[in-house]
Parts: sequence; C-alpha cells; structure tokens
Amino acid sequence: LGKRNIREIESNGMICSETELEIGDDSSGICVLPSSASVGISAAEYLGLDDIVFDIFITPNRGDANSHIGMAREIAAITGGVLKLPEIVLDESDEKTSDLIKIDIENPVDCPRYIGKVIKGATICESPDWLQNRLRLLGLRPINLAADATNYVMMETGNPLHAFDLDKVGNSKIIVKNAKQDEKFTTLDGKTQTLNSDMLMIRDGGKSLAIAGVMGGKNSETSDETKNILIEAAYFNPKSVRRTARKLNINSDSSYRFERGVDYDSLEYAAARCASIITKYSGGKVCSGSVDAYPEKIRQKTSKVRFEQVRKIIGVEFTISEIKEIVEAWGFEIVAEGGQSITLLGPTWRHDLLSEIDYIEEIARGYGFDKIEPKYSSVLNFEGERVPQALTVPGLKEKTTNYFIENGYNECLSQNQIAPDSALLSGLGLVKIKNPLGRDMSVLRNSMVPSLLGIASRNLKLKNKSLKLFELGKIFLPHDSFGQFIEGITEEDCLCVLLCGLSLPIQWAGEKRNFDFYDIKGVFEGFLKRFDLPLKSKENKIKDNAKTFFNANSLGIFHKKTQIGTFGEIDKSILARFDIEEDILIMQLSLNSLYQNSSKKAVYSKISPYPVMERDLAFILNSNTEAGRVVNEIKRRGGKLLSGVKIFDLYEGKNIEKGKKSIAFKLYFSSPKRTLTEGEIMPSVNNIISSIEKGFEAQLRDK
Repeated sequence: LGKRNIREIESNGMICSETELEIGDDSSGICVLPSSASVGISAAEYLGLDDIVFDIFITPNRGDANSHIGMAREIAAITGGVLKLPEIVLDESDEKTSDLIKIDIENPVDCPRYIGKVIKGATICESPDWLQNRLRLLGLRPINLAADATNYVMMETGNPLHAFDLDKVGNSKIIVKNAKQDEKFTTLDGKTQTLNSDMLMIRDGGKSLAIAGVMGGKNSETSDETKNILIEAAYFNPKSVRRTARKLNINSDSSYRFERGVDYDSLEYAAARCASIITKYSGGKVCSGSVDAYPEKIRQKTSKVRFEQVRKIIGVEFTISEIKEIVEAWGFEIVAEGGQSITLLGPTWRHDLLSEIDYIEEIARGYGFDKIEPKYSSVLNFEGERVPQALTVPGLKEKTTNYFIENGYNECLSQNQIAPDSALLSGLGLVKIKNPLGRDMSVLRNSMVPSLLGIASRNLKLKNKSLKLFELGKIFLPHDSFGQFIEGITEEDCLCVLLCGLSLPIQWAGEKRNFDFYDIKGVFEGFLKRFDLPLKSKENKIKDNAKTFFNANSLGIFHKKTQIGTFGEIDKSILARFDIEEDILIMQLSLNSLYQNSSKKAVYSKISPYPVMERDLAFILNSNTEAGRVVNEIKRRGGKLLSGVKIFDLYEGKNIEKGKKSIAFKLYFSSPKRTLTEGEIMPSVNNIISSIEKGFEAQLRDK
C-alpha cells in the first residue's frame, strides 16, 4: 500500500473487511480483532494463514491418498516414520445411540456398510478460527460447526461424512434404498433434481434425506436451531456413486472420494473424530456407542506374490527379507508364506490392489524408482496364449489396403459412430450407444455407404469433382444369438470403394469420360483376380442394404450362395439426402467370410514359349441373356487347352431379329509343351458351339 492523505491525515495502511482480506464472507463492516491480538506480529501469523499448502495430483486409482492421513501414511512408509492419528476424546452420555436411531439397508450391494452416531444438546454456532482457517486453506467455505466438522474430517481421513438434523429424521429411522422413478429432490445447493430408480438414496420413514454419497438435502440440513445431530459415516459402491453423480451432473467433494473408493474399515474412527470436534465446541453430548449396519462383511482380496517374479519384473535381485520389509512398511499383511512366495492381504484403504503385478509395483515404489538401473534388453517369451482370433489382423486386410493405394485410390478413415438417420437408410438393425457424444454419433454404423457418401459430398462441395476413394473399416449389426466376441453384436470388416467424376485426368490427347457401371464392375473383377477370391457377381436376390442404397443398375456379390456385397450405381433418392447431384458408383463388400481364402499360396505357372491359336465365335442370343453366363459356359466346355476368353463385339440392329443380340467371343488356345494343330483345338471349339446353342437357344453367326 502506498502512503496517502485521507481527510488531511497521512495514512500508511488500510482498514478492511473479512471479504477484502479473503478470510470470510462478512462484507458489512471492518474486521475488528480482539484486544488480545499481539501488536507487531504479521496478520498472516495471527490469522493462522502462514501455513504451507501442498497441492498434490492424485491418480484415480489411489483414492486412499485423497486425505491427510493417507498422505501421511505414504510418507511414513517411505521414510520409515510412525503414523500417528489425531487423538479422539469423547464425553459420552448414558443414553445409547441405538435407542435413538434405527438403520435399515435395503440395497446392500450399493451400500455394504452404514454407521450412525448421535450427538444431543448441541448448540450450532460458527466454527473456531483455526477450523475455519484450515478449511479456507483447503479451498472449502466455512458454513457452521456441524458442516465444517464433517468437511474437515473428510479431508483428514478421506471418509465423506454427513450431519443430519436428527429431529428432521422421520420415525427416527434411516432407510438406505433406491429412489422412486422421476422423484423430485432438492439438494443442499437449492437445486431440484429429478431422480431415477437406479439412484441410491438415504430416506426416513416418509421422505428422502440425501443422495447417497453425492449430496444431502435441504429438508434435513443442520442450522442454528439444530440441537440433536446424526452423523452419517458410510461406504457406498463407487460405481453407484459415479453413475448417479454423472447423471445429475453433480461433482462434490464427497462423490469425488466415493467414486475412487474409501476405507470402509475406518468409518467408526471418522464418525468418532467428527463427534469429538462438534461436542468440544458445541457443548453437546455424544450418545454412547453407534449403530453399525453391516449385513455382510467386506473381504479384501489376497494375492500370491512370487519372489522370482518380483526380481524379474523390477530387475533387482531382492532378498526375501528386503521384500518382506517393503510390503510390511506399506501396511500389507503376510497371511501365508512359502519357500518361493508369500500371500499378501491388502489393507482396507487400498482398493487398487487386485493381483500380483499390483503388489510388485508397490515393492518397486517402496524400493525407489530412481534406484532401479535401466536395462535396454529383455527376454521375450512367446510360449503364452495367442491373441484371440477375433483380435488378430487378417493378412487380406493389409494387402487390400496396399492394393487400392497402389492403384491410385485415396484411403478414407471415418468414425464408426454415425447419425441414426443415416444408419436407417440401410434397412438393417441398429446398435445404439449408451453414452454418445451427440445425436450425430449415437449409433454404430451398419453400413459403410453413408460414411463414404458423406466424405464425397464434402469433397464435391469443395470442387473436388473426380474421386477414387476407399475405406476398410468395421460395421456392427445386432445379433440375437450368443457366442459372438461381443455378445449380441456381429462385428464385420467391410470394404467400400467409391468412384465419381472423370475416369482419367484431363489431357489434350484424350476425350473426357465419366466413371460408369463398367468401371465399378472392373474394380470388383480386378480385386477378385488379384487375390484369387471365390466370388461371383449376379442379380441381387435378397432385400438388404444393397437394395436400399443401389438402383437397378447394380449386381450382388456372392460367396457360395450367400450375398456378401453389392456394386453399382447409388440411387438418386439416396444421393439427394447427401446433397449430391453427380452420379456415384460404389462397391461394398464384407470381408469376414473371405479371410480364410486369403492364405492361398501363389503358384508359379510357366509362360508358354509356343504360339497361341485364336478363334472367333459370334452367337445370336436372346436380348436378356447375360454375357457372363455365356463366358462361364465357354470356360467350362473349352477343356485344358483353352487359356482365355474375351468379348470383343456386341451388336443389335440391322440384320438381327428384334429381341435378339449378337455377341462375339475371342477364344485363346495354347499349350506349354508344343505348338497346337487345328485338329487338336477343333473338338473343343465344336463342344463349345454345341453347348451354347443348346443351353442358351443361340445360333452361331456365319457372317
């Protein structure tokens, strides 16, 4: 503060209120100190604000460290010191707590233990200065003696407590049970919450008093008129508290600790510690004993720790006595001992100790990470269990990605979550997400088509008119039967290829041509030939996502007799939904059924050094005859000497009867051993002609 003249008097200081000094909420006037205040000492020292506050980050698995005692326990174990708990002095009356309150736990899964302790004849007032200052240093706002004592003991022990006005507890009974569906409840912060039947509540005979582990209610809070107090010390299931706090969007100091797990064995101590502070300054009496509702004792899990495994993981040649010394310093109980191992029982405040590796980590911490010398080599054991088949990456997957990238396609990576409107276009069932990031990402995709159409739409709007895209990802379908890797859900790898715009870049020597049906058909045939897959394309036989997305200019992809994909043109009505005016061609193919065929070994076939003989055959066929079926029949009837078939001409019009068409096929015959003669190939040619004429009602053209 600078020197100033105030009303012609030189002043070197400033008179402040509690609010201005940030030591209280009273802003009505000057903060006046009592006459006992020593002149000359610093205000921070007099007000008890000259303490050192350590702000320590605690990882979620270490709920035990969210308290002063928890941190003191850590320091004692590391330094070899002795943990000293605050002394408790209780002036108990002859009146028994069990005569004043009854506790009934109806949901022991979410509330395994509940302790109640009663104080009678208390006078609720402001907390002493030391307590208020401590709370402020801890970032808490002082309220009154009862609330401040519960908050202070919570920070001290890690056990959240709650103080009820006992006279507001109906029928002198506490009932721990779930809320009613859509029940309304007003919490201490004055907000009205809408509850559901999954939320655990503290109730009396007729009303709810608190949301278990999260926040108390306005209808039972302590006030200046409170005379009798019920102290609650309980252990609530972390999952229950976490679920409730998230749904209600309440993040309290209490829920923060319950979500991470509290020490269920120190509840009696915490309640007694709180009662001793309240009675010391309120003039009340603690009723003798407490009511401890504990239907089934919680048993801490034991774990076997092998000495050799400790040495192997940490890389230090510990002696057995060194290992024992470290685990005992952490408070772990040795319940059994063998020649090469010990069995440890974790303390009730350590919920994160679940298996041998957790204890080995604690031994490493106790020894000191800085003492462990780094070693940059290790021995890997490959004799263990293999990765589950459902999690292994099939060889075809990587080969497919490389194939399309090498052929000039751009790979897309889109989200597995899509909007329900897009997913419903497939006509298939939906797999909904319970905790979606938003409505546009609330279901798992059941088809890859909407994902690629969305990408194409954005590219087209940005004037990127020619597209060759592909994506290899997952689709998810609901499944009624069990036995799936994820119960009730079928997860499939799916390949989706998209073509749009010009088939070739613009150049001076070539004409512009847009992608058409035969281009996407060529994509399928090229993929088929590259990996020698047992697939066929023919007319769609079933109504599925193929029929929904594609128009009539499309074909189904079949593996044996099962349709596993489709290629062709996307229907205009679907394109309009994605604001696309250009033609889009897509191939969608499920790969799961093909993975077992992708491990075929490539076999070398020697190129024949002898000339190839060619023969041209043209047939007049019905207009609705599929050329592919004719090609397959030629291959079947051509014998071992037939090495290839190609269609080189299609004609309809003059000199061809209406309803008919002429298709010309070029046949290639060769042998790796000799030059063929006319007499060797003619039986095959005649066999082909006879079969086509009979099987397709065809006529061989002579001109």
